[in-house]
Amino acid sequence: MRRIKKFRHGGLYQRGQAFVGGQSIENAYLPNHALLIFREHEAAGEPDLAVNEGQLVNEGQLLAKATRNNALNVHASIPGIVRKIMTIPSPEGFNTRALVLSLQGHFKLNGAISGKRPWQSLNRHELSFVLQEKGVACTATGLGLHQILGNAHGVDTLIINAIDSTNYPAHEIVILEEYLNEVMEGCAIIKKASTVQSVLVALSGSRNQKLEVNIAKAAESFDLQYRIEYFSDKYPQAFPHQIISALGVNKNKNPCLFLVPGTLYAVYNAVSLNRPHIDQFVTFGGDVLKHHQLLKVRIGTPVGRLIEECGGFIHAPEIIALNNPMVNGCISNLDTPVSKTTRSVWALSKSATRLGVPDNCIRCGACIQVCPERLDPYLMYKLLGSGSIEKIRGQLDACTSCGACSYVCRSRIPLSVHFKNKKKEKLKDEQ
Repeated sequence: MRRIKKFRHGGLYQRGQAFVGGQSIENAYLPNHALLIFREHEAAGEPDLAVNEGQLVNEGQLLAKATRNNALNVHASIPGIVRKIMTIPSPEGFNTRALVLSLQGHFKLNGAISGKRPWQSLNRHELSFVLQEKGVACTATGLGLHQILGNAHGVDTLIINAIDSTNYPAHEIVILEEYLNEVMEGCAIIKKASTVQSVLVALSGSRNQKLEVNIAKAAESFDLQYRIEYFSDKYPQAFPHQIISALGVNKNKNPCLFLVPGTLYAVYNAVSLNRPHIDQFVTFGGDVLKHHQLLKVRIGTPVGRLIEECGGFIHAPEIIALNNPMVNGCISNLDTPVSKTTRSVWALSKSATRLGVPDNCIRCGACIQVCPERLDPYLMYKLLGSGSIEKIRGQLDACTSCGACSYVCRSRIPLSVHFKNKKKEKLKDEQ
């Protein structure tokens, strides 16, 4: 009998947005103009330019080289001419340099069949160098994978996080199913490049047993010691913190490395096929989008052109959000490019966003009931409003910004947004 694990307190079940339901991953339109950003998150260093305006570059060519902490190499996702180098606001709200690349020339990597690299002969340091050279990022965080592995001292278990989100479904399970052998080869590469000894595949409890059989075959072909664990569909179960809680693991004594199938696919491409990180899997969904699709997209492609590929809007959306709308912000510009951390785009109506004019708290206690960290969100909100941040500093640090409190608030108080902003202010003050 299948045992379903779940975290111990709070969380919520929601009516999920419609998803790609059984459809295959499709290759997206190749952009005439790609906008490549230099930084995936605010704390990242900025790479140094390796090209000039007006220069013709090849597909996969290095455009900017990482020389600072947390910086990533940037490669040309299409062949073309470097039209402009400028500074733009990122989807997260910070400024970053970016490069406009206009399509011209011939594709050398797109659909090309090339021999596989015999990576088994490479040592740990050589594999880490390849990941750095190819600009492979953790698609869930934007951090360079080579840096994550370099800091993962004593990590014994690699957790493949393929848990479905009940509210805004992730596509990682689809990648795992369609590219299972590639993902498992990515696991074998990570094992050789780190201290990892075993693999844990984290799946939603609703998954069928056919995938379990296929995972067993793929793991055996790469000599991987593995196990599968099933988790509840309760939000925010897919958060690493909640997976650890459900497993009952002491994260200090038994640290784990979390990677999603999309990142492992990028590892396979970089090390086995010698391809830089220039592709990204992106879900397009929401109740005002005509067709929901899962696309394999070239990094730098404008979101607006991909929405057109999905049939456009049924009617004007209230918001367009990247990744999880309960955690991340919204975009106001359809020219916003797909980056290495863009995993989904949601076009939502006002009813789907549950947005409204904030009112006074009615003390219903719903926010306390759903908080997976056993916090008191309204008390935190009240004390922060009065400037008493020191009184709830520990609670603020414990908040994972899952957004469950804001979602259930009947007074429509944007609790999690307020906490997230205060945490950013606190971080700047400390720096």
